[in-house]
Amino acid sequence: MQVFAKAELVPSPTVVIHPIDISICIGSESSGWVINMKHPPAVAYCAGVGLGISFEMPILIFFLAMFGIVSPRFLWKNFRYAILAVFIVAAVICPSPDPWTMCIYAMPMLALYALGIGIAWWVHPSRRRGKEAQV
Repeated sequence: MQVFAKAELVPSPTVVIHPIDISICIGSESSGWVINMKHPPAVAYCAGVGLGISFEMPILIFFLAMFGIVSPRFLWKNFRYAILAVFIVAAVICPSPDPWTMCIYAMPMLALYALGIGIAWWVHPSRRRGKEAQV
């Protein structure tokens, strides 16, 4: 006997739970946007690890800029490709197929990329050489 729960969204802001299986319904069941969560810990683990790795992006940009591999100009010029890459990564690590959750996952990553551009500007070798020349 399985004792799981089935959650589905109803028109009101409440969530109805049925003791069948865990399902998150986006829209209606006829639209086909249903995720059957057979292994909920694995889904949460993938999303957590994906977001955890994405929070390392400013550190990666820091080292790449410090060694002169990337410049702030390069990062800013390729910002549109970074947006595409961030949304692809958000779509992969997002546990549900709806675009709103994907956007919620992508926004912190875009903010971290912008922070990385600022960090790259701060530590890039050309800026350090300019500072040393002034002193």
